[in-house]
Amino acid sequence: MSSKKKKRCHGVNILYIDGHSEDHRFFVDRLKQAFPDYRILEAFTGEIGREFLQRERIDCLVLELDLPDMSGFEFLTNSVQRIGSPYTPVVVLTRTHH
Repeated sequence: MSSKKKKRCHGVNILYIDGHSEDHRFFVDRLKQAFPDYRILEAFTGEIGREFLQRERIDCLVLELDLPDMSGFEFLTNSVQRIGSPYTPVVVLTRTHH
């Protein structure tokens, strides 16, 4: 069995990282509604997100750029090797307004 098939057999893990509690709850609720069979892992800081990357297989990362402990760009730069780039999709969110 190939590693890709093995991943599918164990379910899908989405890691959601966002330190803004209202947005965090909104998007996690929507992800759970849209993907009820997926496991949604939640982190409020980049550091907690890194801990998830070290101990879990992540199939998709949803990341807010404005984290309380670091920028989302810093998180990606320091974590891209751990998430299996270029194979792990990353969705980037931002609260930046013009």
